Amino acid sequence: MEKHTLFLKKITSMHEDDFSRNIVIPLLRKIGYTYVDFHGGANEEGKDIIATKTNDFLETEVTVIQSKMLKTKRLSASSQKFSEIVHQLRLCLSKKIPCSDGHLRTPSKTILITPYEIDTRHLRDQFELISINEILVIDAPKLCSLLEKHWPEAFSEISTPVEQATTMIDGETKNLELHRALHIDSGTPYSEYYSDLSFFVGETESTTVLASEIISSFNGSQEHSKEEWDALIKLDEWLSHICETKLIIDPQEETEEAFKNKYKEHTNKENRTKILEYKRLHDQAQSRINTSQKIIIDLKKEVAATLTQKRSISTTQPSEIDDLENLFELINKAEIELTPTSGKQSLNSLRDIHKESPYINTNKKVSEALHKYLLNIDAAIDAEKQKKEIEHQIIPPPKYIARIDPDEVCKTINSEIKRISQTIEKLNNRELTTSETKKILDTINVLLRCIDNITKKSLCETVKFHLHNNRQNPKVMDISAHVLFDSGCNISVYGEAGAGKSTTLHVYAEKLYKNKGKHDEVLFIPLNRVTSKLGKLEPEHRERVLSGGSSLESLIGAFLLYKEIPPTPDNKQALIAHLKNKKKATIIIDALDEAANNATWIIKALSEIPRKISHAQVITSSRDCVKYLKEIEFLGITLLPFTKEQLKKFIFGWINSEERRVNLWENIQEKDIFEVARNPLLATIICSLHENGVPIPENEPEIYKSKIELLCGSYDQHKNIKRTSNSTSTLENCCRKIAYQMHRRKLRSAYRVDIEKYLSEGLNQRVSKTKITNLIDDLINTCNILKRTPDEETYGFGHLRYQEYLASEELSRTRSIDITALTNDNWWSGALYLYSFNNKIDPIIDEILQRHSSITPHQNNLLLMVKGQPKAAQAGLIALISRHVKLDSQEGKGPFGFWEDNHDTTDLSDVFDLIGVSRY
Repeated sequence: MEKHTLFLKKITSMHEDDFSRNIVIPLLRKIGYTYVDFHGGANEEGKDIIATKTNDFLETEVTVIQSKMLKTKRLSASSQKFSEIVHQLRLCLSKKIPCSDGHLRTPSKTILITPYEIDTRHLRDQFELISINEILVIDAPKLCSLLEKHWPEAFSEISTPVEQATTMIDGETKNLELHRALHIDSGTPYSEYYSDLSFFVGETESTTVLASEIISSFNGSQEHSKEEWDALIKLDEWLSHICETKLIIDPQEETEEAFKNKYKEHTNKENRTKILEYKRLHDQAQSRINTSQKIIIDLKKEVAATLTQKRSISTTQPSEIDDLENLFELINKAEIELTPTSGKQSLNSLRDIHKESPYINTNKKVSEALHKYLLNIDAAIDAEKQKKEIEHQIIPPPKYIARIDPDEVCKTINSEIKRISQTIEKLNNRELTTSETKKILDTINVLLRCIDNITKKSLCETVKFHLHNNRQNPKVMDISAHVLFDSGCNISVYGEAGAGKSTTLHVYAEKLYKNKGKHDEVLFIPLNRVTSKLGKLEPEHRERVLSGGSSLESLIGAFLLYKEIPPTPDNKQALIAHLKNKKKATIIIDALDEAANNATWIIKALSEIPRKISHAQVITSSRDCVKYLKEIEFLGITLLPFTKEQLKKFIFGWINSEERRVNLWENIQEKDIFEVARNPLLATIICSLHENGVPIPENEPEIYKSKIELLCGSYDQHKNIKRTSNSTSTLENCCRKIAYQMHRRKLRSAYRVDIEKYLSEGLNQRVSKTKITNLIDDLINTCNILKRTPDEETYGFGHLRYQEYLASEELSRTRSIDITALTNDNWWSGALYLYSFNNKIDPIIDEILQRHSSITPHQNNLLLMVKGQPKAAQAGLIALISRHVKLDSQEGKGPFGFWEDNHDTTDLSDVFDLIGVSRY
């Protein structure tokens, strides 16, 4: 039969262990064996598979099976192979098997299974030659007969794990979460109305670069610190790679050899000894100054008390009062005097009054304190003088001496910017081939990365590069992202929430699957669904799935779990090998931002894929407000907000009625609220609201609010109908409670039983279980706000932005939530941004500073929240945050390479200026 032939052809291409696991073991279970264990490997002792079942007399029978890819031919090699197998069969018969009930049993049956047809005459000859009997042999015909009887579905159902992993499941490449959240037909091709793009790398965007020219500022210095030299070398390498120009004129090898020789002098034993002595004297002088400052405070109090006492005694001599008042004045000068001359004068006057005043010397407390103060000051001055003498003898840390030429760099890069601008015009006009597109994208990637590196503020002090805007109408990308994907470049797609990132990847993945050739392979990995599967595992099981020694294997293991394929080491390796064997492998990884915070191996896996599968193309997507973007080395393309023309095209393509779409467009123009509908998600919701007679909201949170109100029953109220068992306000409150509880657990979906628990917890356990069930029924079945996820097991709010909005509303309404604790977590970025539209963020900044004394870890989320604040307040908030970030980054370093104590803010030069002693 043809199906038998095709089936045998498929399984004979399997690895021997896969044949055992995927064919033989399932067949044995179908036949009636209750316990079947794969026992292959180095220590199998002749037993590939052990199977047990209870016979008619209720006794346990043990069967051992050898499953082999055995071809019987009349060749010496075949005979040798067969003799090895028979040796294993003998081992099967000679050793007892431990069974699940704890008893050891001798096998009652030994079976040899092969998917090939065996030459019976040759088989008989071999058995007679080796003298072994009672072996049941199942070859291809018998195997097919057994399958027909016990497992007929196998001929159509059986496939290898690799085939299962690379087979597209219906709906898998559709953005079902989005479609369900927006209540739109999954076939609505709204992504066709969206095409505007911008490239970026790090903090540098192509729209800015193509509108600018690079300029430099150079201080003329030829001396460079180690940090500056490293930055210059890295910069020089980038420049050499992209445009065959160099920043450093002098040979690198000679410069580094000269530095190396000077560094040896700096670090020799004698010089290190001097540096340590310098440090000791520095600390000694500082210690003496600190001590003298404490003494003079006590001395001032003592002199003031003595003066008060003396003035009250009638017998006190006027000269004694004069001396004490003079001393008090001198102490004040020594404590607060700012100029070197007067400071020195006050110090010398203190010495004179200590020697010459009989009245001061008769006051033991004052005299001893003054003496101690002068001793400490003199010791500090002496230490400083010694330090100065050693300072001239110390060989300082060397610097790299090399000439640089930034002007030539600017000239070359600006020429490259001009050339790329012209090429983009050809790309927009569809004049480039796929290979030419790839070449220009690779060039843009390197150019943007180069400019991003050389324009960093902290690069070095010697030379700085800046982008100067000099063009009014830069070239922008006006082309489908799919055209860029077709180039084969590794690409990261970025954009704000709702920009169309996932839809772009879903549609492209579906196109690739449908047009896949025999030499191509496609893996579509939706990380939100993958990590949802991982999150349902026990920690030990999750660890096994992610184990394997590399981040790529962790990613493949998680993907196999999502596809409901055992994520065994063999299956992981088989899928990786399969990808390597294809001429082209495209790996599409969606929703990186939803998983990377809790699965750090994902970012590492992205870098590993091109290294381990050289011909693989990786396409990924992420929001553009997360901290790890700089770790991704792919070319970034940003899905830009709609232009007015694109928004009009979207609306007119989405709404069928000419009257309704014209009316909506006129409303948007009259209210001048283009910003409210700046991306596909927001525009889709506005179109949906408009069709239901809801006025256009005026900011992003208001859009989601209107949509939730509509779903919770407000539209039904207008029509005087009631479908829900609960009020609109109650259902909205439940949505907020559930969304917050899910978001704090970093979940996008959950089982219904867990959602009921979250709602009960959010309502402080004050609502009965029956009522909770009724509320969830309304949210799922009537309002259709909570929707089944594609795996049909869990429920969520669909698009993550809905959950973020609802969570932000709970932050606003529940004051007991510690918002400050969320501001350094990227997962909360979207919710905090939406929260900031209706809440001041000044108290949050104050709380962060009070609690942590550092604002840098919270910087990204705070700057995002500033965008939701009133326009008039934004500049001041940005300046405040920037000022504190700058304060966080300040640090000090001594002149000879050792770090000074950060906690001590006293500057010795200021102190010695005060008392009139120069450091030099």
